[in-house]
Amino acid sequence: MWVPINPDDVPALESLLSAADPFVTSMIDTSFPYRLTDYLQHSQFGSGELCALLDRNLVSRAIGLARGQEVDHSRPDSASYRVAAGCMAFLITGKFLIEPNISLYEFAESVDPSEAHEHVVALRLADHVHPQAYLDIALGRENFLPSWVIADAQRLVEALAPGPIPDFKLPLRHWRRHRCAVAQVALLERSSSSASAKIHRFIDWSATSGFFDATAVCFAAVFFGRNRPRGMLNGVRSHSLDRCLLSIRNAAWDLTYLSEWIRCGKQPRRIWAFCTNDRLLGRLARISVGPDRSARDLFDENWSAREAEQIHSHYLEAWSRVSSDPSRGDVLRERYDNIAALTEAILAELSVHYGTPDAG
Repeated sequence: MWVPINPDDVPALESLLSAADPFVTSMIDTSFPYRLTDYLQHSQFGSGELCALLDRNLVSRAIGLARGQEVDHSRPDSASYRVAAGCMAFLITGKFLIEPNISLYEFAESVDPSEAHEHVVALRLADHVHPQAYLDIALGRENFLPSWVIADAQRLVEALAPGPIPDFKLPLRHWRRHRCAVAQVALLERSSSSASAKIHRFIDWSATSGFFDATAVCFAAVFFGRNRPRGMLNGVRSHSLDRCLLSIRNAAWDLTYLSEWIRCGKQPRRIWAFCTNDRLLGRLARISVGPDRSARDLFDENWSAREAEQIHSHYLEAWSRVSSDPSRGDVLRERYDNIAALTEAILAELSVHYGTPDAG
């Protein structure tokens, strides 16, 4: 089978990505997600378009490379560029449709919507770079994409019809929902209640005040459970309100990637992978929101048998109650209309646990 990269480099590429493990492929029927020939065979003979949702970590590095950025392979942070270059080489060779929009919304929310428009153009360029040029960076042979490679990609992009550019000034509806829920998780974490009481209170809040956001419930179940991953919402227990708010913002974006991945996975005739070089985010995707998971599995893995049964029963009862409410649609619309006020009220209550926000 012909590939646009050196076949002798394929084992090294697969080994690099296998070690970094940036692909979450629960929606793809494969036992080993880094075997390139499987995707090439699917593209040729299978049904369903292969698609990849990339996080900001990968997108920003791919954009940097497409803009001519050099990688100093002697620096520790160069590993993230090699992984990003390896992902781009793999995805382009495997004929994946690359979806960067959530990462661009995140960039716009944290920096500037107008700069996000420039990133759209740069990402289109990055998506048309010859994969061997990325692979040479991934394997440490080159420090940058040659200018002629970038020029060739530019010509390919110019030959295409301009694609639509989203309005990045509009806040994503599900990011606002996740931010509200994560703020409530943070508020509960600062309380003196037991871990078990916190998850039960969060389920009650989800039913009576929130949106019964399944992704956020999974997040809370892991966060309050006995197997909390290191670094998860780590600013909440600090003495800095600014660090806490930054943790909430970052976790809300993490949940936005996961909910978008799940939403995309329901599209007909498309098969989705989620790609992230953030090991915590990748772990959350695998342990909490894979399509074959159940809430009971999640509770069993993070709580004692007795606690898991109690939490699961509470979860089912609360979900049955809200989902059977004939006025649920109206209730949710009203809550969405007031989500800014609800979130600010939670953050105001949370701020009581801290002093004055950090300067700047």
